[in-house]
Amino acid sequence: MLGIARSHNGAVALLKDGAVAAAIQAERLTRRKRQPLFLRDDRELVSGCVRYCLEAAGIGYSDLAAAAICTAWKVEPLAAERLAALIGGPWPGARPILHVPHHLAHAEYAVHYGPPAAAGLALVVDGSGAWEADRASFSIETPLRPDALCFADPAGKEVISAFVFDGAGFQVLYRQSPAADPRLRFDENIPELDSIGKYWEWASQYCHGSRNHAGKVMGLAAHGDPATYAGVGALTMTREGRVHVDYGKLRAVFLEPNVVRTDVSLRRHYADVAAMVQGDTIAVLLGLLERLQARARTRTLYFSGGVALNVVANERIVRSGLFDAVHLNGSCEDNGTAIGAAVAAHHALTGDRRPELVTDYYGRAYGAAEVHAAVAESGIAYRVLDDDGLVREAGAALASGRIIGWFQGRSEFGPRALGNRSILANPLDPDTKPLLDLLMKQRERYRPYAPIVPEEAAARYFDLAGSSPVMMREAYVRGGPPLPAITHADGSARVQTVAQRDNPLLHALMWRFAALTGVPVLLNTSFNGPGEPIVESPDDALRFFQRGFLDALYLGRIAIDRL
Repeated sequence: MLGIARSHNGAVALLKDGAVAAAIQAERLTRRKRQPLFLRDDRELVSGCVRYCLEAAGIGYSDLAAAAICTAWKVEPLAAERLAALIGGPWPGARPILHVPHHLAHAEYAVHYGPPAAAGLALVVDGSGAWEADRASFSIETPLRPDALCFADPAGKEVISAFVFDGAGFQVLYRQSPAADPRLRFDENIPELDSIGKYWEWASQYCHGSRNHAGKVMGLAAHGDPATYAGVGALTMTREGRVHVDYGKLRAVFLEPNVVRTDVSLRRHYADVAAMVQGDTIAVLLGLLERLQARARTRTLYFSGGVALNVVANERIVRSGLFDAVHLNGSCEDNGTAIGAAVAAHHALTGDRRPELVTDYYGRAYGAAEVHAAVAESGIAYRVLDDDGLVREAGAALASGRIIGWFQGRSEFGPRALGNRSILANPLDPDTKPLLDLLMKQRERYRPYAPIVPEEAAARYFDLAGSSPVMMREAYVRGGPPLPAITHADGSARVQTVAQRDNPLLHALMWRFAALTGVPVLLNTSFNGPGEPIVESPDDALRFFQRGFLDALYLGRIAIDRL
């Protein structure tokens, strides 16, 4: 089953017997951050993504049974011959091509990683999804429950959806699809839409001069005081349950947009704005979930859509007591709809569901021969280690304060590096963060770095109940050895827990570091430069290393030292 996210964050995924075999974001191949897939004149890119997945899964074009396409843009039906041209291989006319609603694909992605047949509430919150006018064009649709709250304008776009999942199928419990006034925009590209995701885009545009920096806003919020602008009330929910963003108030109150994109690390005004947006979001999400939980009468939540990347809000939901289980996975933004669309199509055509454990390691694993060839081509001196030697040497390097590139196994599909395409460093060293900020990542001082910790040791160092395998939860750093390089301004951290079964090499590295320092916690940040996607291939990693910032690179079992 082929899944395609036709999106500003384009991606392709492949299911084999109902389980995800491979997935890739287009940006990882083009090296252009947030690379769209349009399915128009981008045949070379689309076919490259499809071939990548086929090769990673070890199957051919003839094995593809159906294609599922998801988009937040207008639906553009594809004939078989056009799809064949785009993917670079045959597509017989009898093979189905299904169009899946955007929010349904998000929901399908989320429930795919829950326990088998586990009923629950699936909440999707993002900037915007499918057009209501396209409902008749979808191959799969879900019925409204008789008690559903539906605020859908015929000319609108879905911005919040909630589905009741019974273990097999979905019913819509809530839908908000507001229409945008084309005359009102907070920049030339972004309409003023009653959307939590668009509220974050406004904050990103206001604070950072670009709508693509919601993650920066989240990091900045910890430096601000939510009370400063608590009375603005720009994001609210009506008694009926409709979410509203008052852009008029935002224009009237906030008169200092960061149009020149300066570093706002020392600008309290922007930190207070970010804190307001974060606080508003938590309040509205909890209010909405309380209302929906009472209707759905379930203690299980699946949360997806771009807003689900907000770990601060996620943790407040987890700790709210509304649900006994909150299921999150790392590709909850648009790239994950490639998986969700394929899952939806597989279920629609077979009636079958194959839930999987939470993971985001869906890219290629590059073989030793490929790695050796790339290093030999670069002309860089290297050494070959066995697994034990690799862990010992890398652990000693980290303990001594060296910053290393770590390129192992299958690449991550989503926006966060999870220890296979990572830059790793010593969290105990107060010099680590300034070095990363100034040289390697070249980013603002207020932004935090994330820790990774063995799952079995997480509660010793962080106020965290349960696991966080894809870095989707926030926890406060406990007392003990100071961890200055990963502790945020408010004492929190965006934690990734690593189980031995999921990533044995990384797990062993953390315990080797602990043997030398007493602490099995490492700083983990994505293996990329400023404005770049995470590295995908050995060549990408070597190009970064040659810029001269990393102290060492561990590329599979190859070790390369900075001279």
